[in-house]
Amino acid sequence: MGLLDVKDRKILYELDFNSRKTYSEIAKKVRMSKRGVEYKIQNLEKKQIILGYAPIINISKLGYLYCRIFVKFHNITKIKLKEIENYIITNKKIGWSIKYYGKYDNGFTIWAKNITEFKSIANEFYSRFSRYIKERTESIATNVFFYKNRYLLKNDCMDYLELIETEEKKNLDNLDKNILIALSKNPRISQIDISRILKVSVKTVSSRFKKLIKENILLGTRPTINHELLGYTYYKIFMNLVNFDTQIIKKFESYIASNHRTIYIIKAMGTCDLDIEIMVESNKELVNFIEDLQNKFPTLIKDYQTMLLTNTVKITYLPF
Repeated sequence: MGLLDVKDRKILYELDFNSRKTYSEIAKKVRMSKRGVEYKIQNLEKKQIILGYAPIINISKLGYLYCRIFVKFHNITKIKLKEIENYIITNKKIGWSIKYYGKYDNGFTIWAKNITEFKSIANEFYSRFSRYIKERTESIATNVFFYKNRYLLKNDCMDYLELIETEEKKNLDNLDKNILIALSKNPRISQIDISRILKVSVKTVSSRFKKLIKENILLGTRPTINHELLGYTYYKIFMNLVNFDTQIIKKFESYIASNHRTIYIIKAMGTCDLDIEIMVESNKELVNFIEDLQNKFPTLIKDYQTMLLTNTVKITYLPF
């Protein structure tokens, strides 16, 4: 954390969930001058502590399931692994892909409008690379809870954004799509710049922005933080539960959400009952996190798997 002072951390916290805040808005929150905030953010970008910015888009509202595949490889060379990664990168039906160290080697999402389409895309991948796949599992997420990067301030604030599977679909016209595309390329782009690019009035862009937010399609924007540079390690934990008492599970989820290390909680069908993604400064913190859950909820956890997130192979935010 030596690379960050208190003001840096507060600025990163303010950027989270709404990276489109102006320098003036952030300055009021962190009690700095506008020029001081501008300098700080530019310095964080220059030092590559902020690697970029990402929109949080509710793909369920666009008619897509949040489908995931996790695979463990065997008998594989570096050349073949690169071929698989290139397949993932160039496949327009695959949204993002993460490399892990642990039970699985890679996890990726698939843009699919129904289970039949998901199965077809998955089978194409399995067919092409079956001889190198030791183990595989599929999952469809129903709820994704995004928590702020509270680990920077050790802040236990439980503010969150939620991506939830819904049957309420929204039809986007070309202007809506082009606004989202512009945002996916640069989430901090101004509405004035978007209006120039798309050759429409600022008033039109502003009204479309409001609509996308009101309809819960655009949930927010956030900075991509170089956690490794700051001395943090990112883990995914698969939790399988044995007790399905609704009240106990709610307490369990709330307890996890209250921990400043928690970045995401994902409810899904398949793979496991609950995914947790956390940011820790040491292996001891990871062990303490899990042991604390086991001690607090001894009758709930059946088993768990931890995986270290090692690298991002691909990340896209839109299925079009």
